[in-house]
Order: sequence, then C-alpha cells, then structure tokens
Amino acid sequence: MSPNAETQSYDLELILLTRRLAAMAESGVPLSAILDTLQEEAPAHYADALREISVQVWANQSLYQGLAAYPALFPSVYCVMVRAAEVGGMLDTTLHALADLLETDWKLTHLAGRPSLLTQVDHENTPDFSLLTAAQRAVILSLFCRTFGQLLSSGVPILQAMKVTADLLPVDARTEWLEIRRRFSVGASLGEVGFLPPFLRRLVEIAERDGTLDSVMLTAADTYAREVTCRR
Repeated sequence: MSPNAETQSYDLELILLTRRLAAMAESGVPLSAILDTLQEEAPAHYADALREISVQVWANQSLYQGLAAYPALFPSVYCVMVRAAEVGGMLDTTLHALADLLETDWKLTHLAGRPSLLTQVDHENTPDFSLLTAAQRAVILSLFCRTFGQLLSSGVPILQAMKVTADLLPVDARTEWLEIRRRFSVGASLGEVGFLPPFLRRLVEIAERDGTLDSVMLTAADTYAREVTCRR
C-alpha cells in the first residue's frame, strides 16, 4: 500500500469510527463502554489508542484529553470539536456533524487526489485568516458556526462558548474573537468581528437583535458545509 493510500485508509477508518461513536452516544451508552466496544473491531492502530483512552476515561479524564494524546490519529480540529461537545453536553450531535464533514472531505480528497482540507489547516501556525484558500476558510467557518451554535443551543453561556470556539480559529482571527469577547459585556457586538464575511456579519447582527443567534449560526454552518463541496 502506498503512503498516500494508507493515509486515505486511515481517514476513512476515522469516519467509520466517528459514526459508530456518535450512534452509541446517541443511544445513551456510557462513554467508557463505547470505547471498550469500538476497540474490539477497530483497526489495530485505533484499537490500541482506544484502549489507552478508555483507561484514561475510567480515571476521570475527558475524552478530549485522551484523543489529544494521539495527534497522528485524531487531527487537532477533531479534538477541539470533541472538547466543545463535552462542554456543551452534545457529544452525539457534534460527532454526527463532524463525521459528515470528514466524509465530504475524504470523498473529495479521494476523488481529486488533493490533500485533506481538515488536516491542511493548522490553527497554531496559520497567522492570517486571509492567507487561507476559500475552501479552507469555508471549512473553518462551518466548524466554527456549528460549534458556536450548538454550544448556545445547549445552554452554554455566550462568553464560555466564545472561549471554547476560539481554538477553532487561526491566530489572528482567534485574537480578534477573544478581544470582542473581552468587550462583549460592555456592549460590543459580534457583528463587529472583522474576519467574518459580510454575509455572516449581517446574519449575526439580525440574530443578536432577534435573540436567534444559536439557530442562525447553525444555518450558517450548513451553508458553509455545502460551500466546501463547491470550492473543491
């Protein structure tokens, strides 16, 4: 098997693993039992990781902490989404959405022979949001909007939701987002955020006025998820 084929195979296994994890979480199976079950049929590299993660979960560590210890298997954006899901108590919903995006990305990568958009985006080392390609920006905005919307709809206070979602953004956008968060209590509007496209800023302004920020962000997430396909 070529290195490229092996990488694509790993991506596909992560999609299947995520789908099963989401289905079991939605059914109310305890997380430790989910991990124990999934390792029985996962490929060896994932099974070994799940075995160790299960031990950590039994020791009262978070799923996010366990996944983050295996960056070769679980991309950073995957781990950040899981952390947000644990904060908002929405693991099943987030995993279903994440699996959908992983599947879209994998299909396009497999058919076009291009690098994965999800693994191309390095949140720590991409200093300027504007330097990303249109497709990369669409991926980030889809993840950002969905996570923010899901956190708000789960009852997470907006300041906490802003803090969690900051980790989904490149450095310059994250800095601006956290600055707006700092000034939010004294009247700053999310519509002032410069890295948001005009379309999204306008939606946010209306949503803030109408008290529908959670649903509007989820709608925007769907829009950007579809754009990912078009941009490829």
